[in-house]
Amino acid sequence: MRKASDTNFNSPYLGQTFLKESIAKLLNCIVLASALLLTIVGCRPAPLPDFVSPVEKAAMTANLKISQAGIGVIRDESEGYLVVSTCSRKNEILWQLGDKHHNWSGRRSTTVQAVVFFGGKIWYPNTLPQNFDRSQSVVIYFEGNYVRFFDYVHNQGGYFMKYWQN
Repeated sequence: MRKASDTNFNSPYLGQTFLKESIAKLLNCIVLASALLLTIVGCRPAPLPDFVSPVEKAAMTANLKISQAGIGVIRDESEGYLVVSTCSRKNEILWQLGDKHHNWSGRRSTTVQAVVFFGGKIWYPNTLPQNFDRSQSVVIYFEGNYVRFFDYVHNQGGYFMKYWQN
């Protein structure tokens, strides 16, 4: 085991070693700070699509809907259901078209995410098809403790509270 008395303070290598260690620590801090900054910038909230009006945004925040057994019903079975999961670890949507059942899983449920249900598919707002018709779509917005939606077919909106699974 080395003792303090073993250190030769007159050695020319002591200053060089200290300098190298200081530079390595500084570079390490810069790399960690850069990684943290990139993480923060990469986690910006997903905006709602541009076509959502202030009135529709207000409807998405004003009408609390009650989910049952972790399922929030946006459209019922009479038209082919469209539901969201309110207790999943990921943002999830389930729907039925004819006899076929479909599901979509997005990011972690703690991540803000906006999607549009149109033509039997889930679209991101920046990837909507050329034949997009707002009047036949549903905007679904996952955020924090809520899943918000606006159904343009029925001209109604609301939100569900999320219930977390451990």
